[in-house]
Amino acid sequence: MKAFRRSGCTVLKLKEASAITAMVVAVFFLLYAPVQAQNNLREPNATERQVLEKYRDAIHTVLDAMDSEDWDTTTDFDVDDNILVSSDPDVPLDVDELIQRSYTVKKDSPLYQREVAPFLAKMQQMSPMEMAQAGKKLKMLRLEVQVHFNRAAAERDAKTKAQLQTPGAAYSYVTEESEDKRSQTVVLLFGDWKSAQQRGDDIKFHFKHPAHTPVIENVVIQMQGSPERIRELLRTVDWKKVNDTMSGA
Repeated sequence: MKAFRRSGCTVLKLKEASAITAMVVAVFFLLYAPVQAQNNLREPNATERQVLEKYRDAIHTVLDAMDSEDWDTTTDFDVDDNILVSSDPDVPLDVDELIQRSYTVKKDSPLYQREVAPFLAKMQQMSPMEMAQAGKKLKMLRLEVQVHFNRAAAERDAKTKAQLQTPGAAYSYVTEESEDKRSQTVVLLFGDWKSAQQRGDDIKFHFKHPAHTPVIENVVIQMQGSPERIRELLRTVDWKKVNDTMSGA
């Protein structure tokens, strides 16, 4: 009995020690990892800031062209004065932020009156099932646009997908579409993606400059949401201006 108790006590102490060790490790990573990540970021130098401001201003010009009387615009993320440069060794210049804007239908706009108002007027007379069915027929009235630069890779079949032939883009294609066709995702690749090489499940961009060089060699734009709005933007926006963002490409 004594030996058994000592053995049980020993096992218990070992378990307690393991639990304490695990807890210490977890706390260490919780406290240390963010600090370590922060240590890998720094403020841009004068040359980098000049490149980033040129990029930001050119992208803003492109995105501003998407503004419309039918859509409210929200800036979710932007390249601003608080941006930090990363020490990512795989790309010339990398930062901790992207540019993202969201667009939703503007209340009482012509688009709202065409698509939303009739549904709301009839909704009071609808049963829950009828409302659900009618809701499925409503057009997607939301759009999200993300802009990244110096992406190390793109999806594997970017080159082989049916191309949208967007002026200025190396490749442009639909990457996702909902079953009901009410939502889709379109990707536009700018820069020398033609020389990108196959690497596992993606294609790797061939940068001409080494890591930490203050240049932008590629831009990737993703639009997700209303297919009708995306088609309109692909037709009306001057996408060639995106190439003005790149330096040293």
